[in-house]
Amino acid sequence: MTEYSIILPAEMVKALLEGLKTQIRTPMTPRNTTVLGYRVNEKDNLWRGLVWDERVRVDSGPHMLHPWASQYLHVPWVNPDDVIDDRVFRVRSLHEVGDILWVREVFITDRAVGGYAEGVDPDKDPFGKTIDVIYRADDGPNERMAGGWQSPATMARRYSRIARPITGIKAQRLHDNDRLDRHAELGISLLSLMSPVQVINEFVAQWDKTYAKKGFGYDTNPFTWVRTIGPRAAE
Repeated sequence: MTEYSIILPAEMVKALLEGLKTQIRTPMTPRNTTVLGYRVNEKDNLWRGLVWDERVRVDSGPHMLHPWASQYLHVPWVNPDDVIDDRVFRVRSLHEVGDILWVREVFITDRAVGGYAEGVDPDKDPFGKTIDVIYRADDGPNERMAGGWQSPATMARRYSRIARPITGIKAQRLHDNDRLDRHAELGISLLSLMSPVQVINEFVAQWDKTYAKKGFGYDTNPFTWVRTIGPRAAE
């Protein structure tokens, strides 16, 4: 079991806390993907040579090197340095079933994160008072503490209040999502009065709000990792 962090907006944090959001979907990137079992970065030939076209095939596994029952992909690969060298590579999620996702969210404390002197309790101020943590998802988007909110990227693990185990992983083109996917991702009850069209529009809006500026807008139909998450882990 390995722990990984994930940044979520306030709306999705609320849905997790209410127990309605049971799916976390992200674009496939070098940060969350392995190729032939190796971790990669954007400059690696293993990643640069992948060809994301109609030949990509989903395999439900398991594979002899990865006995977990989670999906992976067979992706065409062309050597960036030798186009004659073309093969098919196994592409998997970095995360595995049983791993823990802990959530980074917009927050603030009455003390800056990090920079603690040796021997000082990082969860208490110099006078021994426990540090208070306030989360934007609880406080409302228009309320700000003195000094401003802190980016979720700066959140230390000890300040996170949400951790969830991964119970399933599938590979999916974004446009292949179905009604159950959309409700699970948005944290909207199936008994909601929202119409199917309203749910689709909200799904697209939330996706583009998070990923369009990163080059993974809904219209690009990126390949995604879809993780089903269980009830709370150790928090």
